[in-house]
Amino acid sequence: MSTNRDQPRQRRGQPTGGQFAEKAKAASGLSLGAATTHGIEGPEAIAYSPTVTPDELDGLLDHSQPVHVRAAAARTPYPGVAERASYDPNPLVRALALEGWDLTEESRERLKHDPGVGDVLRALRD
Repeated sequence: MSTNRDQPRQRRGQPTGGQFAEKAKAASGLSLGAATTHGIEGPEAIAYSPTVTPDELDGLLDHSQPVHVRAAAARTPYPGVAERASYDPNPLVRALALEGWDLTEESRERLKHDPGVGDVLRALRD
């Protein structure tokens, strides 16, 4: 058995160089705090809060709110949201309600035959 005493030794787990050696990299700038609201700010961020109340959701689904706020609320998985959103005057919000887990069969059928919802879904497919 021969040994080579001139061979440099590297501690286990330390990069030794070469194409795939570890290199120092800048921080990503990602904040875990942003994950709680999906990077959304403003009133629609409330819809994604785990502590949102039914009254707050009702306020977000109110027809006086901007469409993007109502759409954000319509995408949340809380009970009753899809049914309420299915009556929204905007076809985008109604189309989002179609995916609700607790939408009644009557509302689901109504939305499937809604021309505005059909236009939104076709535009999304194209």
